Amino acid sequence: MTKATITLTCPPMAILHKGLRHWRTAVEQMVAQITFEDFTGLMLHQVTIPETEIAVHLLQFPTIATVAACVGSGADGAGNSLGVALPAEPVVVEGGGLVAKAIVAPVILLRADGSKWTGNVTFPDCKVSGGTAATVTATGTLEKQ
Repeated sequence: MTKATITLTCPPMAILHKGLRHWRTAVEQMVAQITFEDFTGLMLHQVTIPETEIAVHLLQFPTIATVAACVGSGADGAGNSLGVALPAEPVVVEGGGLVAKAIVAPVILLRADGSKWTGNVTFPDCKVSGGTAATVTATGTLEKQ
């Protein structure tokens, strides 16, 4: 068993207004589902993306903001842990609304048995409306190192 698929489900995320041109994303709990080649699985229910700064770019189109890079992480009670290194994410005006553009994020899974798995997940474009980023599902693959 050397390969696995991973799905990260991200619920709607609030965008918090902190002051004049000062915005942040709210803390978000993702759920990670990993399926190994032998069809066994692993679920991590609390992979946390921290509150993250959003840089606002005045009079710059189409990119009007950038969500800062951050690391989401979580563990289960059995000794498995996951880290997701989210790169900076551009936010653009598209089709009359705001869209956080797709990103590819490196992932590291450390298993309770001591094995290390690495790979990437792709987060698709995400619509932002009414101060909330929509639900997204990121997918990718992992390989045992």
